[in-house]
Amino acid sequence: IYDFGLNLGLAFQLQDDYLDAFGDPKTFGKQVGGDIIENKKTYLYLKAIEFASLSDKQELLHLFSIHPIDNNDKIESVKQIFNNSGASKATQQAIQDFTLKAFDTLQKINIDVEKKDILHSFGENLMGRKV
Repeated sequence: IYDFGLNLGLAFQLQDDYLDAFGDPKTFGKQVGGDIIENKKTYLYLKAIEFASLSDKQELLHLFSIHPIDNNDKIESVKQIFNNSGASKATQQAIQDFTLKAFDTLQKINIDVEKKDILHSFGENLMGRKV
């Protein structure tokens, strides 16, 4: 059950970071771009650094070193780099991979089917947040 929780937790955190950048504030419930404003080095950021062109990587490093008064341009520029570099797609794939790994692990646990169903429903509800 530890592995189920670990993988589901990783999927949840990656999804939270993704939704922070690309979510709809009406359904997500938080300000979009908060991690970007705070210069947090999320999975999206790390994948963008890994995959981005040299110029985009330099731009991203610069953007994550500043704190402008109006963050709208910064947020949009960072999101564009996340998309152009493939970091967005890599993050979505990692979310899916960790979620599936959690559910695969759950199937291998030796507990009653009813308890598995409860945990599976919990996982689906957790990961079913809207973008």
